[in-house]
Amino acid sequence: MPSLTQKFFESLADLPKSQKQIHLNRADKPTRILERTSGWQSFRLELAPGAKAEVLILGEFQKAKTRNFLDLQINLQAEAELNLVENLFGGKEIGTRITINFLAPGASCLVTGLYRGENQARQACEIVMHHRAPNTTGNVLVKGVYQGQASGAFAGLIKTEKHAQKTQSYYRDEVLLLDQAQALSNPTLEISANDVKASHGSVTSQINAEQVFYLQSRGLNQIDAKNLLIVGFLTPALNRLPKAFCQKFLPK
Repeated sequence: MPSLTQKFFESLADLPKSQKQIHLNRADKPTRILERTSGWQSFRLELAPGAKAEVLILGEFQKAKTRNFLDLQINLQAEAELNLVENLFGGKEIGTRITINFLAPGASCLVTGLYRGENQARQACEIVMHHRAPNTTGNVLVKGVYQGQASGAFAGLIKTEKHAQKTQSYYRDEVLLLDQAQALSNPTLEISANDVKASHGSVTSQINAEQVFYLQSRGLNQIDAKNLLIVGFLTPALNRLPKAFCQKFLPK
């Protein structure tokens, strides 16, 4: 995996650690919520054959000094379907590593990541989609909004084994910067199969001053104008979420 996030993750190694395993079968409730707290949290999520689940990861850190690392390992068996959503806001140093293993044909995973940092927050996210079986599907969309002197780093890897033919995998991260905020991105591919569809992309942009000025000319103040542009930026990701969850990431 690219070293873009590695040093940052290593800096969080001193955090107190906790572990949890979750096994989901066909008969289990479709929605689970995982709460991020302080410290180093390791989750192992197993989806049995045919299981369909929606997992929401909530990390709303109100304390500016919070340090947290989430290591999430996901194993998907045949015909398992996972809709994974992560909402991350605030904190001081926040790391996220998500590894998705597609272990049998028909497994699929939709991942939507929403990240926001203010002041001097530092966030880093690494997502690996490892296709170990044929006819599997992965789709990742990450959206980040940073302002003040906050920073974000995003690394995405699509890895396909030689025998994992007929897979489809897509990764994209998009970051919107305000003020003096910064962001880095490094999406990569490791494709050993010859009959797959895989793509990756990254876009980092700044809020458009002309658009802010136009909205102000229509009667909005500067804060409301910027918030409206942020909502527009987030809309493609919000459209992938359950409606009840969308409000959790909208600007106040």
